[in-house]
Amino acid sequence: MFDLALIRPALLANLEDLIEAEGLQGSPYLLPSPMPPVIQISGLSEITYDVAMHRGGDENIVVVQALTSKAIDEAGQMKLDRLLVSSGPSSVKEAIQSDPTLGGLVDDLRVVRCSGHQILTRPGENVSYQGAQWFVQVETTG
Repeated sequence: MFDLALIRPALLANLEDLIEAEGLQGSPYLLPSPMPPVIQISGLSEITYDVAMHRGGDENIVVVQALTSKAIDEAGQMKLDRLLVSSGPSSVKEAIQSDPTLGGLVDDLRVVRCSGHQILTRPGENVSYQGAQWFVQVETTG
């Protein structure tokens, strides 16, 4: 069964080594006033119900977001470049997939895509952030 309240901290746990190595702040929820560099679990972007017949399973897309700096900053771009690599110790993708069952909470997960470099503005704020978003397909049964 998919339980986002349990999945958020488990995803963050997969990212702990990367968070420490890259000097990031980490949060299982969106921070009200993020101070980059930060990686946070944004939440669900989409759910596909009944991918196996008769409630056999769902596919859930969970979004992991990194903000590396406010506005455009060269150091933030360099940090984001490191996080976007597809493998290695600074790869967000590889860190997310380090335990694909999140300790048995889910059947499987994998990063299916990444937004790449983005300038993100949060609703109601006049602050722009450099960052990226990773879309994580989480499969569950029942």
